[in-house]
Amino acid sequence: MHEGNGTGGTSLPSAAGGSAGFKVNEDNVLQIARAVQDQAKWLYAEIDACSRDMQTEPARQDPVSKDVAKALNRKLVDDPDSYINRAIAYAEELSQAVEQMKAAAKTYGFTDQDITTALNGPVSPRV
Repeated sequence: MHEGNGTGGTSLPSAAGGSAGFKVNEDNVLQIARAVQDQAKWLYAEIDACSRDMQTEPARQDPVSKDVAKALNRKLVDDPDSYINRAIAYAEELSQAVEQMKAAAKTYGFTDQDITTALNGPVSPRV
């Protein structure tokens, strides 16, 4: 059974400030972009690790066990609206939000180097 991606836990990292309600401005755009980027990376790693463990095999070779395994696999992994595909879609939304914040940072006057340094520098402590 999967118990996280080896980063010391299975819970989602805290958002900047510990709250989903925040306003992006010139003073925090790069910090928030980094926090969202870190969460997207964490989620992609969890999806990769968990998706392997979510495939279900029939408990027995009887028709009911086979049908249940197929239904679970569809719900968990295979269907377009499966849990895995919904998690992937959410991680992609986070990545798109980072791109939007990078664009906003440029409008605030940050250079490409400023943005790259902020997003790829040392990990900031979680709040």
